Amino acid sequence: MKKKYNLTETQLEEIKELAKTKTLKDLASHFNMSSSTLKSIRKQQPDIDKIYQAAINERDNRIYSPDDILEIERMFETLDAISLARSLGISIPTLTRARKQQPELESAIIRGMNNRPSNFNYLMRNLKKLKKEEKAIIQEQEQEQEQEQEQEQESVEKDSFQAAVKKNNKKKELNPEKKESLFTRAPDGISPEDAIERFHRLKEEDKNRRQLQELKSMSSRSN
Repeated sequence: MKKKYNLTETQLEEIKELAKTKTLKDLASHFNMSSSTLKSIRKQQPDIDKIYQAAINERDNRIYSPDDILEIERMFETLDAISLARSLGISIPTLTRARKQQPELESAIIRGMNNRPSNFNYLMRNLKKLKKEEKAIIQEQEQEQEQEQEQEQESVEKDSFQAAVKKNNKKKELNPEKKESLFTRAPDGISPEDAIERFHRLKEEDKNRRQLQELKSMSSRSN
């Protein structure tokens, strides 16, 4: 059984702001949890998906202001189209649609591209390599975190089981089963018929027990 999480109202408001530019994976990283943990929380709190989807619809139909366009021009001097789209929290098709809808955005992107350094492609290759290495490290950390959570849960379940066994054994020690014999008292409320049947049964058991003891005694003497 996985551990249950619940995001607070403050965190939900934070998601509303972060969702404007962040992916679900980025959100998980922001809250210091794995993607699978966030997926589990989304099932418990459907409001998260509603907030995120509303933010996506808003950013996919966004009209960029002059200040936004100036910032995008600067960003395009050091980023390729894919990296720029990720920074804006949108897809390449969404960026392409925005460029068609806003000619001034297209012009800003072209100016940013023309202002790139001569070794831009070399820098991009190195950046992609670093991001690939970083992604591998993050995935490894997420796997380790999930394993730690599973081990923690297994430890809790094991402790609970051992406590239950210990409690049951203690209960048995305090209330040992009583063996019936001719010398033990019959249960309260037993009917006369059952009392007679019990007496004959216990008498027969006692007789068999004595015979067995006698046979064992004779066997040991013969040896």
